Amino acid sequence: MHLTCDDAVWTPILSVGSYFVQFYGFTFAYLSGVVSAIVGDVETGLKITLGLVHAASGVTAYLYVRALTGSRSAGFVAGLAYVLTFWHTQLVLIMGRFTAGLVFTLIPLPFYAIEQIRKRPRARKSYALAGAISIALLSFTHPGYAFWTIGFLLLYIAVLVASPQTRRQLPKREIAITLGLGLAFSLYLLLPMWVERYWTGLGVGFSMANQAKPSWSQLLVWSNYRVRLTGIPAGHNHWFGGYV
Repeated sequence: MHLTCDDAVWTPILSVGSYFVQFYGFTFAYLSGVVSAIVGDVETGLKITLGLVHAASGVTAYLYVRALTGSRSAGFVAGLAYVLTFWHTQLVLIMGRFTAGLVFTLIPLPFYAIEQIRKRPRARKSYALAGAISIALLSFTHPGYAFWTIGFLLLYIAVLVASPQTRRQLPKREIAITLGLGLAFSLYLLLPMWVERYWTGLGVGFSMANQAKPSWSQLLVWSNYRVRLTGIPAGHNHWFGGYV
């Protein structure tokens, strides 16, 4: 199906099935599908896509920090640290949540857009649109990560507004366009997810209260049922470990 593009249709009902796509959107699936169609093999295409988005996350972090500080060196160090950070490696390469790789690529882009809106008056509309598209793509990849990214983006904007020096560089119209269009575009996935929530389990939610608590050895030695660096005590064969 992936290679022939037959029935290439996404529905939020798919997003709560397997561990691989639980609560994720369609962006990574379509991207890896296109790459797989080009190379002619799903496994190879998936590996290429994962490698590309993992490397691209360093580039987007570089772009944001360079725009913020004006320093290429600071951007390079930030991009390198971003790619090699514990959480990034743990979630994508250890736990196997490949779709999260694209999340890390997209997160710096709305912040980058805000900085360019501040510092490049002649291109404000273009960067406002680019920022909105990056928010939408983040929502299409994982709505939860998009929610928290927008929350921190609003905090970021509040800090800029609080400073008299940066407040003068912050045009209200373009900022509103970025946030408003980003939310409007995101509704393409968010609205169907809300409408179909009772078919996906989102309507009733889920609780982790009755699940086994992770042991200190799992937390400190970074072990779960995917990566067993130490023995796992009886009753602790779950996915927490370094995830927590």
